[in-house]
Amino acid sequence: MKDGENPERDLQREKEARMLAESLLEKKTHELNHLNEKLQLRNGVIESFLNAIVIINYNLSDYPIEYVNPAFEKMTGYTFSEAIGKNPLLLHKKDETDYETLKHIDTMKIAMKRGIPFDAVLKSYKKDGKEFWCDLHFYPVKDPDNEKITHYVGILSDVTENKFFQAQLECEQKLKYQATHDVLTGLANRTLLIELLANAIAQAKREHQHIAVMVIDLDGFKFVNDGFGHSSGDKLLEIEAKRLRDTLRTSDTLGRFGGDEFVVIAPHVKDILLLPELIKRLLAVIEEPIFIENQELHMTCSIGLSIYPNDGIDPEMLLKNADAAMYRAKEQGKNTYQFFTSEMHTKIAKRLTVEHGLRHALERNELTLYYQPKLDLKAKSIVGFEALIRWEHPERGLLMPDEFISIAEDSGLIIPIGEWVLRTACIQNKAWQDAGYPPIVVSVNLSPRQFKQKNFVGIVKTILEETNLKPEHLELELTESLIMSNAEEFINVLRALKDLGVLLSIDDFGTGYSSLSCLRRFPVNWLKIDRSFVSALGEGEDAASIIKAIISLGHSLNLRVLAEGVETQDQLNTLGEYNCDEIQGFYLSRPMPPDKVLSLLQGGFLTDK
Repeated sequence: MKDGENPERDLQREKEARMLAESLLEKKTHELNHLNEKLQLRNGVIESFLNAIVIINYNLSDYPIEYVNPAFEKMTGYTFSEAIGKNPLLLHKKDETDYETLKHIDTMKIAMKRGIPFDAVLKSYKKDGKEFWCDLHFYPVKDPDNEKITHYVGILSDVTENKFFQAQLECEQKLKYQATHDVLTGLANRTLLIELLANAIAQAKREHQHIAVMVIDLDGFKFVNDGFGHSSGDKLLEIEAKRLRDTLRTSDTLGRFGGDEFVVIAPHVKDILLLPELIKRLLAVIEEPIFIENQELHMTCSIGLSIYPNDGIDPEMLLKNADAAMYRAKEQGKNTYQFFTSEMHTKIAKRLTVEHGLRHALERNELTLYYQPKLDLKAKSIVGFEALIRWEHPERGLLMPDEFISIAEDSGLIIPIGEWVLRTACIQNKAWQDAGYPPIVVSVNLSPRQFKQKNFVGIVKTILEETNLKPEHLELELTESLIMSNAEEFINVLRALKDLGVLLSIDDFGTGYSSLSCLRRFPVNWLKIDRSFVSALGEGEDAASIIKAIISLGHSLNLRVLAEGVETQDQLNTLGEYNCDEIQGFYLSRPMPPDKVLSLLQGGFLTDK
């Protein structure tokens, strides 16, 4: 036996090593069996879990689903094999339009990119297309070795039948509806319309399509609202809203911006040249008669259009340009439509500039009054003046009323401007009397907004008292169309003014729709024949017949009749032959500043009347 050799010892060592290995193997097997039992337990729990579970691979860009449990299959109708490899948005429509759902989906995408948890209740869809509400919670899962996210685990619950959720959902939906819809018509309001238009623009951009935006404004709605009351006005709006909605395509959106203004969003416009056909149908349905309080009404509307992307690439610009086109349609005579054009940009800018300057014109003493004399045809003497406003613009020079009065009316500036005109005319008339000249009548035109003020009679009374002008030296002019728009209510105002002692005249007579029965009840002093009839004298018998009829009508009611716009000797002679009482126009004199009026007064052309 060689040194170092010991068979018995080596055998013993081998036996011990084998026993150790068997022991380790047994221990490892026990551990593996225990771990497997735990895994089986966990898998069993997951498989039997009442809530749907989704495991998503975080390392792939489209976040494919790697696992769904049976509860997911039962809840959604998608089998395991149908769900595996799909994107987590499997339960949501690609063409989803619900704003809140889209917002939550975007938030979920952002959360997953940042690797943070996410919770939401989303409107979802099962395999068969049935809608349900899904309460979902997503959590990131990290590798314990490197702390990097490897997966996302989602727990989903169908809460559609949950009573507490339903109550909460109904409350939220009610609040959301109230915040995004017009109470009267149920149409989308301004907030929702802008959101829907933004979504439509995003889709049109992807699909390279056009969108038509229409602003529809009812013509003369204020007269209906004022004449029949707000409840009747509301009823009219409801009727017209339904008519518009029934005429539009199912893909179009109709909303109400407020007042009598509606907005249409028409997506997927393939041929812009076909839009006029739709617009003509909208104009036609608005014109259909409406019966309110046993009276037949015929409304019209003005429509303005802008086109995406030609006229704007964002909601604000498209709506602004469609609105500008609508105002252009009104200027064209109403009951028509206009497409937005680039030339309107210049007009809009000019209008805004005028409105901005007009807001400061009063405080800067830029407004002034000119006076045009009135001639008594029988006495051949001047018996009064009409006060006419002018704007001494610091850059553009002297501006005529047609350049700014309509803007003042639309913006509401006509209220302070109108009061200034009334007060200034009274102060000037009293100054002439205080200077020793015979008392005369100065007439002032009233705007619709000014006359409709609830305290207008009080304003007139206060101005007369402050200026110490006698009421019989002030004449207020109202257009025929204004007072006939709400004859019953306005008669009371006219009578209150008459009780003050103020003189009244109906301006532009012959262009409105006065009935003899109404006219007999109006406590007015003058009828003013519209200049359009005077200018037409000599061109045919129609104008002459109308003028004769107005003069005869006025005299039969003990009213004086004045003809406006007299520019020739022939017109003057003809009106004299027809027994017209007074005339006014360029033939006699153009409007003049106060200092020029003094030369007339000093020249003795005025007689005490």
